[in-house]
Amino acid sequence: MNDPVVKSVWDAIGVPGAADLPSAAERERSIAVIVDAALPARMGLRAQLASLLHEVPVHELVFGVEDCLFLALVASALVFAPAVLAAAQQGDLLAPLLFACSPLLYALASVLVRWKEAMRKVLEWRLTCCVSPQAFDALRMLLFGGASTASSVVLALALWSATGQQASLIWLLALACSSLFAYAAAALVCERFARGRWAYLVPPAAWALVSTVLVAFPPASSALEQVPLAVLVAVAAGAAFVYVGELRRCVLRPVEGGMTCCKSIM
Repeated sequence: MNDPVVKSVWDAIGVPGAADLPSAAERERSIAVIVDAALPARMGLRAQLASLLHEVPVHELVFGVEDCLFLALVASALVFAPAVLAAAQQGDLLAPLLFACSPLLYALASVLVRWKEAMRKVLEWRLTCCVSPQAFDALRMLLFGGASTASSVVLALALWSATGQQASLIWLLALACSSLFAYAAAALVCERFARGRWAYLVPPAAWALVSTVLVAFPPASSALEQVPLAVLVAVAAGAAFVYVGELRRCVLRPVEGGMTCCKSIM
């Protein structure tokens, strides 16, 4: 209380210590200090993910769905091997096969896990975890996305080697990444806006249709081979931006994201 007139009034009344009462600005500063000390500091996406990975080990992320992931790996390998052999015998199938097979592991893992958890009705169990269901799904997004990226790179290298290293390796890697990232982003967008119990099956069905057209029709395959490297890089970057945006929404703003923001990998 810094006003001398007010101080004299309080002194005249005889209220002890009234002149030492804090001003409004001092009270606001004290409240801000108390709030800053009580509330945790706002964490960025990287720090939040590191904290979540510390709280939820990898074995808990795959708890109960190990068989789905194993089946997805085996099925992907059984598709990749014939694809490499077909590209070695018919070189014009290189680009469409790589485009079609790059998201395969991600699609199989997400669909199988989602189907099993829906059949077993384990959402109530997930609500008892130390992290929110949205954050749990975001960690699975990282796990599935990382494994699928590695498998896409391996597939691109195998196809490049099987076809005599005639195509540009950088172009093939860009095609694989753009295909995978575009599928993952499209799956998340579909899950956000689509309605219905089987909405999670729309992205793989659409991708299978597009892949069939590319493989079965030579004009479509030739058009894919003519796509410039810059376009593939732009598509991959844009899809990755959408993917990371959904990841950020799930981790940093789980209420805004809602329960539908990551259902494609539930």
